[in-house]
Amino acid sequence: MIKKYLKILTVCVATLTIQSCGLDFLDTKPVKNQQVPATLDDFLAILDHTSLNSFPSYLSMIGAEEFWVTDAGWNNFPLGVQHYQKNAYIWAKNVYEGASAQDWDIGHGRILACNIVLDGLEKYAEEKDKPLYRQIKGTALFHRARFLYNLAQIFAPPFIPNNESKYGLPFYLTSAIVEPTYRRSVRQTYEQILSDLLEADNFLPE
Repeated sequence: MIKKYLKILTVCVATLTIQSCGLDFLDTKPVKNQQVPATLDDFLAILDHTSLNSFPSYLSMIGAEEFWVTDAGWNNFPLGVQHYQKNAYIWAKNVYEGASAQDWDIGHGRILACNIVLDGLEKYAEEKDKPLYRQIKGTALFHRARFLYNLAQIFAPPFIPNNESKYGLPFYLTSAIVEPTYRRSVRQTYEQILSDLLEADNFLPE
């Protein structure tokens, strides 16, 4: 009986302790040497990283007509986590076969990196006319548009008159993910891509 009450008391104390802490524990870094991007040089380093400058998706290339393989070559395509590449080549109805859509995850991860940079630039509004600031903002906007466009090419219907109101993509325009996003229409998806590109053009040099 005593042990039972002790367990109940422990749970109650733990609950009260957590409530009194508020949400400050969310700000604690998981490791002491974790670096949070905060300077213009940090933002530039993010944009210069290989992941943001490599080919955005192999799925679209494999499913296109840029190359072809023999039947024997197709049969020897890698399996396991790469089985979707084999399926993409023949436009299989179920490309991923229940596995995680890597092109989706990677694309949105790169958009998040661009959003982190764009959000961080808000603290440097006084430098908005300086070349480095303009380079960073223009580049981040361009990359976000590029990755969103690539995702739309794979996961959304084409932008033609009869498809404008169909479901496009869900996406965030900020790194502060506090509420669920929603799925935009095809028109809204491409309008955002165009908006980012036009704004990027205002910041990047000729």
